[in-house]
Amino acid sequence: MIIFLFFCNFICLFSLLFYYLCYFIISFFLFLSIVAFVIGKEYTSLSSLLFALSIIFDKYFGSNIFSTKRFTVYFIFVSVFTVIFNGYLTWRPIVTYDEIYQIGFRIFTIPIEDFFFGYGLLILSTSIF
Repeated sequence: MIIFLFFCNFICLFSLLFYYLCYFIISFFLFLSIVAFVIGKEYTSLSSLLFALSIIFDKYFGSNIFSTKRFTVYFIFVSVFTVIFNGYLTWRPIVTYDEIYQIGFRIFTIPIEDFFFGYGLLILSTSIF
């Protein structure tokens, strides 16, 4: 019985922590979007704005897909395939990005904004579905 109560308290604490973490993520990406727009990084601004608005959409309509275990697995799955395919397209200069529209941070050869944009589309399309 004590283990069960401890587990229930742990779950409640985790859900409360995740609740505040979501709002921190939303605030951070909205702030990043505004700062990037002001300094002229349009792609960074639009991709971070899409990511923040997709989380807001998920929370507002109550689908809460962003906080499920299945979404975490889906998130990892999409991340791996983004690294493989987008990495191939940017490693071979099939797709090129102009640095004046981005912050310049890359994971391998992939701009970080592509991950924001992809995760935003993932959350938004799954929430609508």
